[in-house]
Amino acid sequence: MIDNKSRFHVNAILSGVHDQDDRCMTRFIDLVSAKRGVDKLHVVEIEAKSSDDTEPASFRIHFDPDAISVSEVRQFAHQVGAELDQRYGHWHQRIDPMHARRASAIESRLARIDGVIESVVSPDGVVRVEFDRQITDARTIEKALDD
Repeated sequence: MIDNKSRFHVNAILSGVHDQDDRCMTRFIDLVSAKRGVDKLHVVEIEAKSSDDTEPASFRIHFDPDAISVSEVRQFAHQVGAELDQRYGHWHQRIDPMHARRASAIESRLARIDGVIESVVSPDGVVRVEFDRQITDARTIEKALDD
């Protein structure tokens, strides 16, 4: 069996995903890995080219060309990514830096919104929320942050 590889930049497949630990990355890996002919899928870590320039993370898909073609792999990967993007939203915002207790309180408030899968608020003001678009939307998240 000949092992072929195809590489996709994460942001070309999953819009809004900026964190390699994002649950959509795990969902994508699980769904594509289950496809017949796909042998292995892994995330290639972000590599710094220089102090100011980083290469975006990417997926590397190893597949059996006797079972699936490179075009089928690409088509399936983009289809899975589109379905995940349609279902799950990623909301990112930078707010003023704050004390760790305030960040924790805001994170808890966001986590209580129906449909929020994960919320992370750091004391440096970075807010990241993953949500299910079938249950909530970015407007609801923004409103909770303003309250």
